[in-house]
Amino acid sequence: MQLATDQMAEPISKLPVRGHRRLRLVDLKDATLMILTESGGHPSLERLAQSAYEELASGRKVSYLILGDMINEASGKGVLRALHQKYSAAAYDAMLMPILEEIGRHKPVPPRRRPVPSDSSPDPLTADISYVR
Repeated sequence: MQLATDQMAEPISKLPVRGHRRLRLVDLKDATLMILTESGGHPSLERLAQSAYEELASGRKVSYLILGDMINEASGKGVLRALHQKYSAAAYDAMLMPILEEIGRHKPVPPRRRPVPSDSSPDPLTADISYVR
């Protein structure tokens, strides 16, 4: 199945953005369908994309874990590279950004680790200066 991505996404502006037209992002379901369409020959990617697409088509939400696995698998199998070569930069961005934004919205942000002091002397930037004479 071949989909004309440049036709699926409508132009937002006629002004060039980084050398190419900006396209309105396709929705998450269509973006997942594009990955599914391009996943031929990669059964593990096809299973992930099919699962995600079916969930979205039935009106359910898809876990960011499944979407992340789908993007990782597509990257590892060279599908993202092939999409980038096959479509314009604007169409490529319009396809992938809905998936990446959905992952970014739901993936928990890990807490920052505080550095462990290497010695017992206080950090001069954060130390209490009341002890200085």
